[in-house]
Amino acid sequence: MYPAFAMKLPVPEAARHIFYELRPGRTDQVSLADVVIAGRNFGLGSSRPVAPLFRELGVAALAADEFNSLFLRNAVNYALPALTVPGVSGMFKDGDTARLDFAAG
Repeated sequence: MYPAFAMKLPVPEAARHIFYELRPGRTDQVSLADVVIAGRNFGLGSSRPVAPLFRELGVAALAADEFNSLFLRNAVNYALPALTVPGVSGMFKDGDTARLDFAAG
């Protein structure tokens, strides 16, 4: 989810490297209270705690078809809301607006 070199950086700087390989510069477009919509097994292969980096960027929550269990545990540990919603990745495209209702699930 972010490159190995970023692991040694301070959190604010490391956060800027989320999705670095896939979408360079994307973190510059993140606004306070944004929601990340993701696909199946989001966070696979990333044992690094990325949740605090998302929080540093101002991401309010994550919604994914499915989360990798280790990544989900990291999200819980860092109080980053992560909602599993099967099929959610097909419901949105970049720039769409989502409203999450955690009480209703």
